[in-house]
Amino acid sequence: MNKSFISLIFPKNTPLFSPEKFFLILGLIFGILFCIFVPYGAGFDEEQHVARIYDISGFHLLPNRNSPEGTISFNDFVSLSYQRRYYQTPADNLFSKEIFLKPLNRNQMAAFPTRSIYPPTSFLPQALLAGIFWRFLAFPVIPVAILCRLAGLLVYLLGSYLAIRLLPVGKWAFTFLALAPMALFQASTLNADGYMNAVSFLFIALTIHIFTDEHNPPSRWKTGALAAVIVLLGMAKPGSIFILPLLLIFFFRKNNSRSFILVLSIAVVLAVAFTIGYNALSVNGSHFSDDGGQSLSKQMEVVKANPLDFIKTFILGNILAAGRYYNNWFASYGYWNGVVPGLIYWLFPIAILGSLVIEPATNRISAISRILFALVFLAAAAATAFLYSYLHYTPGDLNAFGKQGRYFIPMTPLLLLSLAGMLTASPTWQKRARYFSVGIFTLILALYAFGLYATYYTFCDSTLYTFGVCSQPVYKNLDLATTPDVKITSGETLTQGFLRTCNQFEAVDVYLKSAPTASKGSLQYSVLDNSDKVLASINLPLASIKPGQFIEIPVKSTNYQLYKIKLDAQGLSPAESIHFATNEDSSYGNGKLVVAGKEMETDLIFQFICPGLLQGGQ
Repeated sequence: MNKSFISLIFPKNTPLFSPEKFFLILGLIFGILFCIFVPYGAGFDEEQHVARIYDISGFHLLPNRNSPEGTISFNDFVSLSYQRRYYQTPADNLFSKEIFLKPLNRNQMAAFPTRSIYPPTSFLPQALLAGIFWRFLAFPVIPVAILCRLAGLLVYLLGSYLAIRLLPVGKWAFTFLALAPMALFQASTLNADGYMNAVSFLFIALTIHIFTDEHNPPSRWKTGALAAVIVLLGMAKPGSIFILPLLLIFFFRKNNSRSFILVLSIAVVLAVAFTIGYNALSVNGSHFSDDGGQSLSKQMEVVKANPLDFIKTFILGNILAAGRYYNNWFASYGYWNGVVPGLIYWLFPIAILGSLVIEPATNRISAISRILFALVFLAAAAATAFLYSYLHYTPGDLNAFGKQGRYFIPMTPLLLLSLAGMLTASPTWQKRARYFSVGIFTLILALYAFGLYATYYTFCDSTLYTFGVCSQPVYKNLDLATTPDVKITSGETLTQGFLRTCNQFEAVDVYLKSAPTASKGSLQYSVLDNSDKVLASINLPLASIKPGQFIEIPVKSTNYQLYKIKLDAQGLSPAESIHFATNEDSSYGNGKLVVAGKEMETDLIFQFICPGLLQGGQ
């Protein structure tokens, strides 16, 4: 490899306050923090990706090879997942000796179809570690999962670092984008996005680097490197090839060689062929197969039957979801749990704008090149949105849009690079803008990290920045439409105990599933403390109650930790009954559900409302 290329990638002397050093410092600090403290299974589809990683470690390159049985993996991959919890409770118990060091049991394995059907290249470092520590040594799940996360983080940091080094313009804007909370969260959890983002960034940077070096024909090393990155791009998630049209920029470069164009053309054909071929094979036995929940063939029939509605839904749905896309594009937590500090969404564009004026003015990027960057971004974003819309289309339903903003991260550098170097400030103001933007962005990551702590390790600390009330418990996997229920008839009583997890509460809600609203009867709704003293009680005529929603009673908690909800049915006819929703997990607090004197194995669906921390809550 030629020395100039090595010195470009690994320079001996760089300024202390350079974008690549800033990227590595913050990327390592916050990335390692996220790798360790984002609860296992809290990343998007993480348990699915863990099963896939374990499968690849056994040299099984296609997913769901035992279809319809699926992928064989350890039961603990699922049972220890934070996302499987019924309640969003503090995750610090995952670090207890009993859970953190729980040994793998080879006698407790099962097969299930995994949704993680991406190419094995997305998970190779993680699969190597899984093969050593899970397959051969049977180490506990969580420590090895953290180790695999760290490996994925290093892949992302290396790819992004190389991209920053190679970029001729827009280094600071690219640095902030690569450190965006959502990008770093994905890089620090187990999924295919970290690899896709890294290789997409590297493809964009290397393409622009070669394009702007007009005075020299591309060297063999640069040609080979770009061809390799193109092929690796084809081995990422299917949407990654949507940015390949960026290569059209070389039509505007005068100093190309025939061999350069030929090598890149072959690489593009290989990338596209691999994407199409691999995904055609991997669909078998997955949720996209004919029998799957998101069957491609069935979706095609639905779209073909409603073409105009699909087009309308695609356009209108994505426009209306722009705000939600933005939020998930730059900052959210896994499965959209918790609340990201809202200030982040205001500070991020300020930091990005600051990064653009830091750059010195340049004529290395022509106006036509900038237009091409913007057009490729728009086309790739539209193609990504179209693919998602096609897979999730239901006639007349706009609710599926706006959740997957993180899918736009790989092509976002093109939007920023179309603007970089157009406007600039004087050297003095550039320096001030650099310090300002760096400070703002460090604050963004600090706020995001605090929000992560509040979301995953406390009950109500998010109220410090939401300034609202805190409802407990928070249900994670609750479908009120299908939840079971219990009933009481006239003269029967239902009681539900619960443990207060905040400093005080000011109301209690119970979910009423159904009731005879034409009845002359009533519901006596009371809250008692641990000594059975009535703290609040109201009598609700059934005619005034609307079923299918929470009913609330204002109440002030006392110094006790345990409380009791008491519900009495009064004045109903013999054929009438009142139904309350229940859940199958009674692990929240120490209370019991007792219906007509009979202790149940479930709990009511209920919540108690705590004031925010700034109002004296906890």
